[in-house]
Amino acid sequence: MNTPMMTSLLLAAGESRRMGRPKALLLMPDGESFLGEASRAVQSLPLSARIAVVGEALSDVLKTAPHHFSGVVTNHSPQLGQLHSVKLGLAHLAEIAPESSGTLIHLVDNPGHLVDRMGMVLAQVERSGGGMLIAAAFRGEPGHPLWLPRRLWQGVRGWQGPEGLRGFLTSSGEAFQLVETGLESTHWDIDTPEAYRQLLHPAPD
Repeated sequence: MNTPMMTSLLLAAGESRRMGRPKALLLMPDGESFLGEASRAVQSLPLSARIAVVGEALSDVLKTAPHHFSGVVTNHSPQLGQLHSVKLGLAHLAEIAPESSGTLIHLVDNPGHLVDRMGMVLAQVERSGGGMLIAAAFRGEPGHPLWLPRRLWQGVRGWQGPEGLRGFLTSSGEAFQLVETGLESTHWDIDTPEAYRQLLHPAPD
């Protein structure tokens, strides 16, 4: 079995309406930003290309801030939803990494233990050869990140149905391989002020 060529795709172009400020620039309890954690994670993993799809404001930040992405794509129409960012990222990856076996999709508002979670999924990608749909899981429930094999990219880019990427994957009938991480962060969705407060000040066990 050939070693798959792996890439990553960070989605960070959301309008942050419920949060009220850019989620990518929020700080973890250790003081690192969500974006900084994502950048550090992709640097540490065996990836041939590392793409970030961002909004216009964050694009301006990345022009001067150090980061480890090999390409930054600006989404000028974030109101079109997350799937639009996925399509932009896949189009760019198809150009710069034509031999890629697939890409690891991760979300800027799903921080925490990224190196560990991404590494676990990529290890399964290597074991399986890269052709399967693979998701991180916690207690048997899928979460993030998600490995999207190259053979599904065209279908995703052409999808016009409901529910975005989730809708495409459901309609495709593709079976997931789940990688149990043992990490609650697999399901984190830090997109409201309340969720962010809980991240900074978790309730005692």
